[in-house]
Order: sequence, then C-alpha cells, then structure tokens
Amino acid sequence: MSELSWQRRFDDPITLHVRGHLVTLEDAATYITKLPKKEAAEPEWQAAIFELMLAVDRNGTDIALAS
Repeated sequence: MSELSWQRRFDDPITLHVRGHLVTLEDAATYITKLPKKEAAEPEWQAAIFELMLAVDRNGTDIALAS
C-alpha cells in the first residue's frame, strides 16, 4: 500500500463531534463531500478540504474524491 493510499490508516484517527472517527483519507473525503454547504464553508472545513486536495495532488491523477 502506498504512503498516500486512500486506505492508509491515520496515525491518530480524527474523532468527530457527532459520532464516530475518521481513520483513513477515504473516510475523510467521504465525510467532507457530504457536509451541508453552510458547514463546508466554515474555515476549519475549508482548511481540511484544502489539505485533502493537496493529498490528491501528491498522489497523482489516478484517484478521484469519494462522492
């Protein structure tokens, strides 16, 4: 599995306020793409989206965001 694989587990899973955890880049992409527009516009989610897009760019064009 490559260093930037969508299935690579995070060293520290992200705990969600509502419920659950994000443990892979794929989990994060799926969660972020399903956020309501108003919530996705918040600065912390914009930063997360930006970082996710950087990961996509680093891994090449063979991966598309989960939707």
